[in-house]
Amino acid sequence: MASHISNDGEKVSADGKNIPAVLCVHCDTCILNPLAASHSALLHRLPTPTQRKDDPNTQTEELGEWWEVNDMFTFENIGFSNTVDDTKYLVCANCDRGPVGYHHIPTKKSFVALGRVKHIMQSDH
Repeated sequence: MASHISNDGEKVSADGKNIPAVLCVHCDTCILNPLAASHSALLHRLPTPTQRKDDPNTQTEELGEWWEVNDMFTFENIGFSNTVDDTKYLVCANCDRGPVGYHHIPTKKSFVALGRVKHIMQSDH
């Protein structure tokens, strides 16, 4: 999925925070308000969003840009799906689609993939 942005195309503020609101690509539910998360560049694999539940082989894709959230209460709307080892996958709390990111249990940090959400400037939405 492609990341969406409006207006001037800027997603990251000078201090590394998200400028636009972060929304679900499927139902437009707000996941993060502006300036709620920090930009993080790290490689991590997420299961692909379109998989059959009865398929024993999980297909994944490597993603490299994330919104890092230090406190799960920062989210406007987020849900948890499967837990695998020390990772809980994040889904939209409204439509249950995803995963849009992951929660790392040992550090209690959450990461939302820029490529799995859309970005809308507050004045546009």
